[in-house]
Amino acid sequence: MSAKDEKMDELSYEDAVKRLEEIVNLLEKGEASLEESLDLFKEGMALSKICELKLAAMEEEISKLQVNAAGKPEEEAVEFLHE
Repeated sequence: MSAKDEKMDELSYEDAVKRLEEIVNLLEKGEASLEESLDLFKEGMALSKICELKLAAMEEEISKLQVNAAGKPEEEAVEFLHE
């Protein structure tokens, strides 16, 4: 794993989404060269995967924390609204 990949993994979900939005805006402007656009696209795909993994981890954690009326742990599917 490269230093850049490790740095991306350390981003909070919110920071990853913010950077992803910045990348989308840059690509939509169409001002980047083809090579820059490809690099931005690759970064965006990596950020998208990071966000997906972070959401999955949060969903799993919430499922583990839910309890039923009797106070016993109860697995229940939890789904977040994905933007």
